[in-house]
Amino acid sequence: MRKNNPHLFFEKILYYFAKVREIGVILALVVLTVLFSLSVTNFLTWGYMTTILSYATRIGLIGAGATLLMASREIDLSVGSVFAIVPVTAFVLAEMGLNVWLCVAVSLPIGVLCGILNGAIVLKLNLPSFIATLGTMFLFRSIALVLSVGGAKPAPSDPTYRFIFGGGNVFGLNTAFFWWCIIFAITAIVLHKTKFGNWTLAVGGNMEAARSMGVKVERVKMINFIVTSFLAGLCGLLYATSTGTIYAVYGQGMEFQVITAIVLGGTPLSGGAGTALGTVLGSVLLGIVYLGTVSIRWFGGLPIPSAYVFDGVVGILVVVGMFINMFLEKLRRQVQGC
Repeated sequence: MRKNNPHLFFEKILYYFAKVREIGVILALVVLTVLFSLSVTNFLTWGYMTTILSYATRIGLIGAGATLLMASREIDLSVGSVFAIVPVTAFVLAEMGLNVWLCVAVSLPIGVLCGILNGAIVLKLNLPSFIATLGTMFLFRSIALVLSVGGAKPAPSDPTYRFIFGGGNVFGLNTAFFWWCIIFAITAIVLHKTKFGNWTLAVGGNMEAARSMGVKVERVKMINFIVTSFLAGLCGLLYATSTGTIYAVYGQGMEFQVITAIVLGGTPLSGGAGTALGTVLGSVLLGIVYLGTVSIRWFGGLPIPSAYVFDGVVGILVVVGMFINMFLEKLRRQVQGC
């Protein structure tokens, strides 16, 4: 950067902001929190915050694994279906009289199997992950519908199980939130502090270069597929237990909310970069948008539920968020090249 540049100071400030990959979602969080707090009475109370965090937990828990997967330049559209098939399996087995812990031990590995199938189709058949997981999304959903015969299945009543797997509350927070905190910490350490995290970013940035350096590309991607599906199944089990029932249609559309949270958080669809904290903030942002849109009176006396505008607001956020992230990425490269 030339010293006689009259905008040097301003560009330096922009660069320091741009270095923070989560800056876009942080700004969005601040702006929307202020707007909704001015429009909704008691929006910043603890009761509202726990509702926001409860919503964010469902998105962020799956997003923890999906961030690793997207950083390696792959995507999984089947997470919403895995979200349903794991608890459906567990609750059907419990209804048959099996021990609740055996039901958990049988159902959670199904998420792993779903991830293995996704990874095998992508890596062995050389199909784009978008197409492969679009197909398994319908397959897994169909299996869940068949297992549940299309009806509701009640959660097991064992009190210890219910407390551990999302049915308990600590300080007003669902126990699923604490699962999310633990998994976020693990994901952040893996992505930012371990060799596997470096391999994931290298694979997403330049797969052939990573392979030439000795990185086992297929193994890295397979592990990320498995982790993503496992966490989707675990999240489904936690959510279904907290609500007390599961329908096979639960989780429809969740895959796009997860992707939205990850992208808004600063992880690009093109791979090669990722931020676990950004995904957490993106999940909280969606929680704020959801609660804000269902609480505010957008249409006055018109008979239109305000919740209907949620998807529209999210759509606007995606476009604006992508534009901001692209601008910041361009700025990083320009300043680093000066």
